[in-house]
Amino acid sequence: MTSQIDICNRALSMIGAKTTISDLSEISAAAQLCNLHYDNTRTSVLRVHNWSFARRQATLALYAAAAGTPENAAGTTPLPMVPWLYEYAYPVDCLRVRSVYQPNSQAAPIPFIISSDVDSGGNDIKVILTNQPQAILIYTKDIANPDLWDNEFADAMVASLASDLAIPLTGDKAIADGCFKAANATVLQARTTDSTETPSNRENIPDWVAVRGYATSSSADSGFINSVLG
Repeated sequence: MTSQIDICNRALSMIGAKTTISDLSEISAAAQLCNLHYDNTRTSVLRVHNWSFARRQATLALYAAAAGTPENAAGTTPLPMVPWLYEYAYPVDCLRVRSVYQPNSQAAPIPFIISSDVDSGGNDIKVILTNQPQAILIYTKDIANPDLWDNEFADAMVASLASDLAIPLTGDKAIADGCFKAANATVLQARTTDSTETPSNRENIPDWVAVRGYATSSSADSGFINSVLG
């Protein structure tokens, strides 16, 4: 079995640390920095690619429907933001929305946007807006258990974490630069392998990714990963 501690110790080894840790709560600079960076690094690396092991499908929970739709013929509040017909709750375990589909259909993905709204208690909430009733969501789930990761994702996670730890633990810019380059190369290789095994992962690049130039070419990938890891 692989644990958080195993991942952290591999990252520490990568930067040439002389010691290992046995618990994230122990009183040491290495443990404290691993604890500080671990979760953010994991979620960042999960978001840079449609990793097949992290794929989930769910029927979205309806939060609001437009007046005149079958779900809200009378037009009672809450109502989705114009011009959208349906507003759905954003799944709590969703790190990245991949696509929205019609139920029981092989049709093309349905347009959507991610936005925010206010619930009945006045609290800000994250929502998904679309014109699709009974929408099916394909998304990236936050997989925290390292035993569920594939080997290349684990390698990418280790290299990425090492790049975060290098400067604060070693103060050596050359080591930091080397870890950064290794992290970038490892993530790119892992994405290539995963996309080859699951070709559909190449599809449905979100608009917010395309607008920022984070598409599927190697140069665009590098920009994306640099922005995540830098």
